[in-house]
Amino acid sequence: LQTTPAVVKAGADVLVAGTSIFGAKDISAACAALKEAAWNATLVEV
Repeated sequence: LQTTPAVVKAGADVLVAGTSIFGAKDISAACAALKEAAWNATLVEV
């Protein structure tokens, strides 16, 4: 999750997550956090 904003801002269209998702106690929450981090990285301040 730490690198998500940087790679999205660099132009990544696909994110691959292994341990951060499958090593999480709550996989659903981990997926939601990854999705939110990626979405927030696409927002532009106006």
